[in-house]
Amino acid sequence: MKASEVHLLTFLKRPVQFVIPIYQREYSWDEGQCRQLWADIVAAGQASDDHTHFIGSIVYIQASTYQVGSLQRLLVIDGQQRLSTLLLLIRALADVAAMRELSGELAPSKLINYYLINPEETGEAHYRLLLGPADRQVLCHVLGGVPRPDRSASRIDLNYQYFRSQIEACQLPLEVIYTGLARLTAVDISLDHGRDDPQRIFESLNSTGLALTQADLIRNFVLMKLPPHEHEEVYQRYWQPMDDAFRTASAGRFDRFMRDFLTIETDSMPALNSVYEAFKTYATARAADGLTSLLDDLHVAANHYARLCLGQEPDLDLRRRFEHIRALRTDIIYLLLLPIYADYEAALISKAEFISILKMLESFILRRSVCAIPVNTLDNLFATVAKEIVPERYVESLQAAFLRRTDKRRFPSDLEFTAALRSYDCYNSRNGLFVLDRLENHGKKEYADPRNYTIEHIMPQNPNLSTEWQEALGPDWQRIQRTYLHTLGNITLTGYNPELSDLPFVEKQRRPGGFQHSPLFLNEGLGALESWDEEAILARGERLANRALSIWTRPILDDETIARYTPPEPPKAVYTFESYAGMDGPIGTVVRELDARLLSHFVGLRREPLKQYIAYKLQTNVVDVQVQKKSAKLSLNMPFDVIDDPLGLCRDVRNIGRNGNGEIQIQIRSAAQLDDVMDLIQQSYDYHLRNT
Repeated sequence: MKASEVHLLTFLKRPVQFVIPIYQREYSWDEGQCRQLWADIVAAGQASDDHTHFIGSIVYIQASTYQVGSLQRLLVIDGQQRLSTLLLLIRALADVAAMRELSGELAPSKLINYYLINPEETGEAHYRLLLGPADRQVLCHVLGGVPRPDRSASRIDLNYQYFRSQIEACQLPLEVIYTGLARLTAVDISLDHGRDDPQRIFESLNSTGLALTQADLIRNFVLMKLPPHEHEEVYQRYWQPMDDAFRTASAGRFDRFMRDFLTIETDSMPALNSVYEAFKTYATARAADGLTSLLDDLHVAANHYARLCLGQEPDLDLRRRFEHIRALRTDIIYLLLLPIYADYEAALISKAEFISILKMLESFILRRSVCAIPVNTLDNLFATVAKEIVPERYVESLQAAFLRRTDKRRFPSDLEFTAALRSYDCYNSRNGLFVLDRLENHGKKEYADPRNYTIEHIMPQNPNLSTEWQEALGPDWQRIQRTYLHTLGNITLTGYNPELSDLPFVEKQRRPGGFQHSPLFLNEGLGALESWDEEAILARGERLANRALSIWTRPILDDETIARYTPPEPPKAVYTFESYAGMDGPIGTVVRELDARLLSHFVGLRREPLKQYIAYKLQTNVVDVQVQKKSAKLSLNMPFDVIDDPLGLCRDVRNIGRNGNGEIQIQIRSAAQLDDVMDLIQQSYDYHLRNT
């Protein structure tokens, strides 16, 4: 590695070509970063003669491997955003200089030939800088001053136009701008191919604050492992399709896919900010398979993920089911859906079976949401359930895997679900609109998009209800409004929310667009009611809850079937005195004598040998005895502050890790200590009699 400080224009003037490797991310500087660069250049141009302005480092690989004809090509590892932006500014400066017919250092031909192109070269070698495939053609057209047939505005076009407008509007002589450019300095870092590790240097640069995603690092890691002549082929075959699939996805989506992929492959879920490190470990473990095998698996999984999560599924029936899953915003489910999709692609399950699984998963997530069961209990459930599938009885085994879960991982029953749904806050809950959407459109051929409507409270949410509404609800109207306002029975959809507003129920029925004229299923029957009161709200809530049962069904399997898929409980270890290594030595005699005293002296005390210690209990532990080779440690399960210990035998272990329960620890080595120890244990025993 060689590093030296250099003036940027001198650096750019060399007869070389800077090439951005295919594994680098696309050009991404926005106007804010261009504005800062422009301000720095103007300030440098107006400063004193000895002033310079440092803009960072340019890191590249310099080796004969990258020689093309007489032109040396340098692969830029770091600095592409700065280089690209400065060349756009110089192009804009040259174009304004041409309009003003300037000469000398600002002669357009000098600016272009010195810094933007290699005038004696043809083809791609003609350009001083080549970006990656996504940006290459655009930059070449801009630097070469050639109009593009496709005038869609790219970041390159927009930044060029920004600099040109700034230069044209600048009140300073253009010589000031050129002087500012000439005063820019950078650290020129040249790497030796075969000796320096570009990936390690790239990682260290990223650790200083460059905004690279985990996906950027992974892509660079993969492609840097390959010889340069293989970059283009591997990128186009594997990585470009993945880039294209995730191009319109939200920020961080590819990182979340990589986390799911690694979790499935390694049975361990990395943190999102540690995905790159986890991938390196995984790739190293698979080194014997070859990089192509890993990329094949990654490419297939990314394609499945894009179909599941990004709306790219070609089958309409499946795409609608995937949309329902996505609407519930429980991304952890893809740990299960990715392997199931792979099995579907491999024809291990039919389309009908796949859809039945998707229906079940939608129901599982929605029911739990309505029943307010925390989602954090699902962290490893889906990954675990995937391993319980029996290929020969795929759907049934998966159903059994969900139905046998209890407590916070349970699949809520019909009774629990409908009870929760009747009081469900359909207005404020995150899945409230989804519930209304599915209740409205289930089984319909003509889809009523809820985004074209607004949520309507049939009984208004205005706390100052009109006299008509108070009379309709009765003397207990405040309780009724407070209890049922946002519940399913009182919530619907309408395109006429402002018109209906707080009107009396009869007016909401009769107004144009009101309930008597609504085509929506959710408003069915509202136009025929005589009044809207507690009874009507409860009746409608009951009707919609029953409809919900037909949409979000729960699988039905008998106990015998579920039992067939339930793994046997591992046998519990049985421990006795003989389980502890120290019992065959001198301390064993002491512990046996202590045991005899405890069981004969303290009424109701029972012994329970455990893995780490012997517990002596009433309702809970009174004293625990941990047998060691030469001594025994006793833990008294009572507060340290209340023990009477005139001999100072007790140790305060409140802030110390230990086996056993309680804040007090006593160490014994001989039977001579037992009388004193029994007095202390008596205090713990009495404490438990009083407090348990």
